[in-house]
Amino acid sequence: MRKSNYNILSQKSNLLFNTLTRAMAVLTDEDYHLFISSTPDFTKLDADTLNEFIESGFIISDDRDELSEIKHSYWQAKFDMTTLHITIMTTLDCNFRCVYCFEKHKKISMDESTIESVKGMISQKLKQGYSVLSVDWYGGEPLLNMNCIRLLSSYFIQLCRDNGIEYVASITTNGYNFTPDIQHELFELGVRHAQITLDGSKNIHDNRRILLTGDSSFEVIKHNIINAHDGMTISLRINVDNDNQDDLINLIDSFEGHRSDMLGIYACIVTPALDSDYIVENRDSLMRSIIDMYAYSLKKGFQINNVNSLLTSTYRACIVDSNSHFIISPLGELYKCGESYEDGDPGLIGYITQTGEMAINIEKLSRWTKDPFAYPECLECVHLPTCMGGCIMKRITRSDNFCSWEYKDCFTDILELLYEAICSYSEGSVYEKIAL
Repeated sequence: MRKSNYNILSQKSNLLFNTLTRAMAVLTDEDYHLFISSTPDFTKLDADTLNEFIESGFIISDDRDELSEIKHSYWQAKFDMTTLHITIMTTLDCNFRCVYCFEKHKKISMDESTIESVKGMISQKLKQGYSVLSVDWYGGEPLLNMNCIRLLSSYFIQLCRDNGIEYVASITTNGYNFTPDIQHELFELGVRHAQITLDGSKNIHDNRRILLTGDSSFEVIKHNIINAHDGMTISLRINVDNDNQDDLINLIDSFEGHRSDMLGIYACIVTPALDSDYIVENRDSLMRSIIDMYAYSLKKGFQINNVNSLLTSTYRACIVDSNSHFIISPLGELYKCGESYEDGDPGLIGYITQTGEMAINIEKLSRWTKDPFAYPECLECVHLPTCMGGCIMKRITRSDNFCSWEYKDCFTDILELLYEAICSYSEGSVYEKIAL
């Protein structure tokens, strides 16, 4: 018997976590020193503890090939045809002009001709055997073309109903037009989740996420979130950089007492566009601010969406890894990554014909076919089952051996946060299996 190659230890609370099995244990001091030993003698463990550690994947047989298991799971997930994931950009236009935004806002919206082509494409794709159709409404600001959402949603719902296919939908919106009336209509059209961005308390947010009119947006967005439709969950996204890292706690405080059951926190460090002069410095300090905010949010009863996603494996770094995921632009163009949208390359991989056929440029599509096992640094990394080679977009745009996984150096801090959360709703048993 030997230790798994994918164990991570945190000395602060004697936490042991396995990135392959997603199991976590709180070790005794004696067991902790056993696991940090270069030549552990597992015969010292009592039978029950040994069996738990074997079942959890902390201890494995000498002949077990964990890497082969990871490879199998990754390729299986990549080629899975259970769910067809479609992101639809209803428009390139936006009513905001955020200081860090990578998008080039143009008054281009999906017209009825393109809508009909999209209907044809989805109808043809679903005939390939998918059991779920998952749609994310995106932009620009998708609610500026609500008619597109109405027409396509009604068609998708009926198409799925007629063919015994499950339909799920979400929306990524700035939240300004996400009024209670619009939420009610979206709910009737199958939308059950929204991602909305606030970048801090009122003054900070209004100076970063600037309305095209120059008016304040914070209070309007907050009102729309607080009054969210029953059955609608919301991810509160916070884009963090040097200008707002000290204001994160204030933002959480502004929601105290309001529907913590439906609100999850999702923070990420701003990634400037390739052609932008927007600078983000000291990422370690930014991650520390995010982790401190997460700890505070947990104490206030909010969910932390990032933590959940880090500790529940899909064996994909991103939905882009899936062969069953496509982004459709307002002009009927096909992309793999929303952050790659430009007037052509590097993201464009094809387009939808008037008859609903997908005209794919195989050479351009192949750029988005990542093999995480081709990177020597990834093969030797304990985080491989979680990261799976990281962001494809960043791999494409960087020529060096670039590790894009921002949680690598603070993962043990995140484990400690999780343990704190476990202890808050349980008696803190010695062994916990993560099932988030």
